[in-house]
Amino acid sequence: MKNVLFIAIMLLFGYGKLNAQETSFGIKAGYHNLIAVASANGASASDGISGIYLGFLADISISEKMKIQPELQYARVSENGGEGNSLIIPVMFKYYVTDQLNFQAGPVMDLILDESEDDVNTFGFGLGAGIGYDFTDKVFITGRYSFGLSDRLKVNDPLLSGVSVRFDIFQVGLGYRF
Repeated sequence: MKNVLFIAIMLLFGYGKLNAQETSFGIKAGYHNLIAVASANGASASDGISGIYLGFLADISISEKMKIQPELQYARVSENGGEGNSLIIPVMFKYYVTDQLNFQAGPVMDLILDESEDDVNTFGFGLGAGIGYDFTDKVFITGRYSFGLSDRLKVNDPLLSGVSVRFDIFQVGLGYRF
């Protein structure tokens, strides 16, 4: 887990030093929805919990139409007095269709920060896809959905064999580049 966080920080800040003339940094915040999807015997059910997220990002130019945007986000969800906190590390590859409109795709890692039960995997991996619009060189908006690929349930009970739980993430946010 510490290695993943170290790699994310290096991506976010280290690469920018090498390519500073084509890298900008920023902040981002918005609506966050965590969706738990349970599957068993071909059937599935899902339930979501809402909250907010706040994050830092680097916007690294690869070419005129392509950028990489690693982010480090803190997300908090709450419902009926219960709360959840997580660290989310998306690394989005952005392709600009126009000067303002871009499509995004890339890996998303997440880490549950709260103490969890022994039967829950706190680290997860997924694939994200989204869309972004740059209002100006500094202000932008994004919408993104991340499909969880990791089974978050550690199964020790024979009655639960064949049951899997994954976490999907939906976010809409407003950002500002420095």
